[in-house]
Amino acid sequence: MESVSSGPVGPGRTRSHRLVEVEVGRCLLLDVSVAGRRLRLINTYRPQSGLGRRTLLRELQQYLHTSIPVIWAGDFSQVLNAADRSGRFFDKHESHFLKNMLQQADMVDVFTHDGRVGKHTYHCAGKSSRLDMAFVQSGEVFTEVEEVLVDYSDHLALSFLLGASSVPAKGRGLWRLSAESLEGEAVRHSFEALLQLELTRTMLFDSMSQWWEEAKESFRNFFHKLSVVREGNKYKKYLSLRKKLESYISDGVAGDKVSQLKLLIREHQYSRYRSLVLERDYGGFHFPDPFRNCRESVEKKVITGLKDSQGIVQTSKGGILRVVQAYYADLFKSKALEGEKIKAFLEGTPGPDLQNLDFSSLVADITEDEVKMAIDQLHLKKAPGPDGLTAEFYKTFKDLLAPILVEVFRDCLGGGVLPPSMRLSSLVLLSKGKEPSDVKNWRPIALLNTDRKLLAKVLFSRLILFSGTLLSHEQFCTVKGRSIFGALLSIREVLETCKAQSSRRYVVGLDQAKAFDRVDHQYLWATLRKYGIPDQFVEWLTVLYREGESFPLVNGWRGENFRVEAGVRQGCPLSPLLYVFAIDPFLRAVQALDLEGFRAPRCLPLKLVAYADDVTVVVSHPEEVNLLTDAIESYSEASGSLVNTDKSEAFWTVEGEPDFPLPDFQLASKEISILGVKFGREDNSKLNWESKLDAVNARVQRWKKWRLSYRERVKLIKTYLVPLLLYVSFVYPLPEAFYARIHSLFFQMLWGSRLNPVKRGITYLRTKEGGLDMLCPVAFFGTIFLKFNFGHLGQRTEVLWQSSVRAWVSPFVGDWLQGDRVKQVRVRHSHLPSYFVLGLKLLRRWDIRVDDLGTASRRALYMRVLDVYFAIPLALRDCVGNTLVRSLRFLNSKRSTEIAPGDVVWRSPRSIFCSIVPWQRVCALRSPELSVLRSWTPWAMRNWPMVCRPDSTATTTRRCTWLLRYIGTIYGTGDAAIPLVRM
Repeated sequence: MESVSSGPVGPGRTRSHRLVEVEVGRCLLLDVSVAGRRLRLINTYRPQSGLGRRTLLRELQQYLHTSIPVIWAGDFSQVLNAADRSGRFFDKHESHFLKNMLQQADMVDVFTHDGRVGKHTYHCAGKSSRLDMAFVQSGEVFTEVEEVLVDYSDHLALSFLLGASSVPAKGRGLWRLSAESLEGEAVRHSFEALLQLELTRTMLFDSMSQWWEEAKESFRNFFHKLSVVREGNKYKKYLSLRKKLESYISDGVAGDKVSQLKLLIREHQYSRYRSLVLERDYGGFHFPDPFRNCRESVEKKVITGLKDSQGIVQTSKGGILRVVQAYYADLFKSKALEGEKIKAFLEGTPGPDLQNLDFSSLVADITEDEVKMAIDQLHLKKAPGPDGLTAEFYKTFKDLLAPILVEVFRDCLGGGVLPPSMRLSSLVLLSKGKEPSDVKNWRPIALLNTDRKLLAKVLFSRLILFSGTLLSHEQFCTVKGRSIFGALLSIREVLETCKAQSSRRYVVGLDQAKAFDRVDHQYLWATLRKYGIPDQFVEWLTVLYREGESFPLVNGWRGENFRVEAGVRQGCPLSPLLYVFAIDPFLRAVQALDLEGFRAPRCLPLKLVAYADDVTVVVSHPEEVNLLTDAIESYSEASGSLVNTDKSEAFWTVEGEPDFPLPDFQLASKEISILGVKFGREDNSKLNWESKLDAVNARVQRWKKWRLSYRERVKLIKTYLVPLLLYVSFVYPLPEAFYARIHSLFFQMLWGSRLNPVKRGITYLRTKEGGLDMLCPVAFFGTIFLKFNFGHLGQRTEVLWQSSVRAWVSPFVGDWLQGDRVKQVRVRHSHLPSYFVLGLKLLRRWDIRVDDLGTASRRALYMRVLDVYFAIPLALRDCVGNTLVRSLRFLNSKRSTEIAPGDVVWRSPRSIFCSIVPWQRVCALRSPELSVLRSWTPWAMRNWPMVCRPDSTATTTRRCTWLLRYIGTIYGTGDAAIPLVRM
């Protein structure tokens, strides 16, 4: 396949799919199949003016983001680098826009790739430039790159041979109902009519589940035809608008008519989001929307090659699918376990107290209210199963479908088997961040059909009510009132107490290989019966897993079906709860062993902590090692699980050599990572926060260059930076040594550089008060730690970590517990952990009382600390503060979009926002009110004479226009807080 001259062309059989003239005479797009390969060819002849070039690029940008390979070539009338032009000044700002587009679309310059020096393609009057360029997507293979002299043009032609891509071709994936297909009353009425028609056919089927299978197929066909008709109508409308535009241009029509017609054409062109539907099964590519670029990159989701059982890397579509299918077909195959070992293990393990437990609610008939509640709990914008019917579909027609689903579910559970579509799932793989060629380093997720999820949610909502009573206290997953932070804080207290008291013992983290996928169904059902779950409910659960099938969906390609006879499906709402029931006998068996464990005041000794399959055990003496390994072996033989001792780690809690070895476990020398938090022998607060801030810094340095408004930057900080730090803030507070660094990172992201043109305290103000509603990291993460760790001190609880915290801080908070302020704490050279010292300092520094922690919400506590200790009012000169605040609130309140007669509409140069200012009030503006600009930026000081020069009405108008333009550059889009007093 060859690309030649100033536009992409190629030999071989071709078939055109779509032709789009992005701009008449300037840019042509062609979706075509060349030699059996689908391509998008874009030919560009960009205008001479910089404004025209940028306008064309903005229109073209959406077409670069698609699942098919893109070749973009032509005469760009500009250069990318200084070396591409001789004899003229290089405008780096103009090339910056094009470079950003290429980076976001993950495209490379063919003629400068891998260090190649591109030749200048245009020569004139002793000067030359490289104006002709060709770009392809990263991963494409191209050879024989050369610039060719031709006699039919004053430019050199570009030629290169495009070969097979190093990235596997992407498939179309599975059909998925789009949200826009559900919009409109006409769609609702048509679907209601279709449903009523289908209901008249129920007598033709032996069961409601059989009817439901056929009905779903009718639903799919209905919405598929609807989407085809809609897209066809849009394309016809687009073609008619395009013809009308061509006639306007031929007749010499210009002005508003042409501009409005171009706007309509842009609206009717298919958007980048519809073209990206093809990539839904493996994530988005590089989006023009920077917020989408914040997410996981596509390289972590596309599988380029996998090793088969012989160690040979398979890179073809069929080879990759065969590797995945063979591996998971074997993994999900039922293992031949001995029933006697299962029985012996369960009988020898202590069980829960079943007295006074009424399980009748588990086996009651499914009700319509339960189904509606399950539908309400569905998350939107989630990938559906093979039938393509999304959560949005069930939510839109909830009242119509809920009564039908009740009958279908009752029929399925009573008949003992699910219909074929509810038994089938697609298996997608997510990277674990390790060696990508090993199939074991990909996490399988089962995409189940939504109706099957709803049935699982109904059963889950019943079983979860008994989890707190039936499951052991050491399990923190899927139990009401417990969370992952309870497990982390329990481990933290064990290690910190051992460090303070020089208590010598091991903390062992057990690694279970493919924990969810190896659960044996026979063992699981036996465990549930041991825990008193009624046989009828257990039978309902077996229905969900009986005759289950799945197929791999890799890079958008579908593989062959295989049976699923073991494991709990990751992606099913019931799976976490079923797994914790499966592992609970092992936890009880370890708890019953003669282990010393860790003892907190007024609590039973803690021997282990578990969150799902992450189990951490405390080993204090050599004789306890054999007890633990015997328990692991018994559990593995009975359940089919596999504890990987090679990957399990043991951590010695104090400095020096361990007193006794653990031969079957790896020894962690400096630190151990448990549930995503690092624990070592030094200051764990600094250990965790330093690594997290390094990750934040890497993102800030990349993201701060993006062209975003300040409001968008604040939103990006809250959406993508804060979650990186939120998890660890529950366990360890932000160290004081990192205050300056975290402020620097957050405000670099806000302003795009280290220069802060506005005082930080002003940015913390709400938008109605003239701020940016910026998050204060010190106050935010500090109040999170205080609320979670100290909020219980006013109560008496028997939770281990809470009792341990109370024992640490009780000598210092006696008066505070009585409602007084925390006294000054001096704990030099003490064994009190550093994070508690900092917590006490924050309680005193921010004057937080015990009632505040106990009753106020976390947000209310944060806002109080922010307002009192961090936010500062606008620095005003010659302007009354109350007047300004009232004016800001008025300007930021919801205002009528209608423009009354006599009003003047002011817009920033980019039409970022619109502020309605009555003409009489414009004339009444005085320079003292405008002096608020002095507190915002040096720009106001430089331009103060121009802004505040009193003159005629015309000058006042220009003055206000400048003011609004300035505010537009500060605030960007949205209902901006405008620091302007309206008289």
